[in-house]
Amino acid sequence: MSDSLVKRINANFRVQVGIYQQMEQESRLQLEALQGGYDHFQIGSILDRRRQLLAKLDCLAQDNRHLQKEFLQAHGLKEFSLGQLKPVLPDGEWAILEQLITELGQVLGSITTMDGQSQGLMALREGSGTGKKAAPVGNQQARQAYKKAVQQKKETPG
Repeated sequence: MSDSLVKRINANFRVQVGIYQQMEQESRLQLEALQGGYDHFQIGSILDRRRQLLAKLDCLAQDNRHLQKEFLQAHGLKEFSLGQLKPVLPDGEWAILEQLITELGQVLGSITTMDGQSQGLMALREGSGTGKKAAPVGNQQARQAYKKAVQQKKETPG
């Protein structure tokens, strides 16, 4: 049963990686649209697709948490971490799990970076009061907006 649980957990993570890669592509499209001029419908469509992906990810994450809890109970472990799992998993399954978690981290890092830049650009646009179609933004301007958004986030309490 334990071997089956690990395979199901790994399969779930594999599906999550694929969906997060789709999310990464949508994040890239959003950033490119904001950098190159856009209309609200274009951004709205991207955001709708991202919301759909998030709904799928939420279901997968809930399923995975349940599987992990079941695995932890079966093995008397306190947490589902690579360090805790290595002694109880077959080497092949542990290596797959490690690779999937690494891939998830990389994709999430990429999404976070692009979303931060997009957020900065949207804040910049809101401040300029542009109409339906926004003017293109240069890379330097995008970097400055991102840095400003990050700084504001650091300064905001809570």
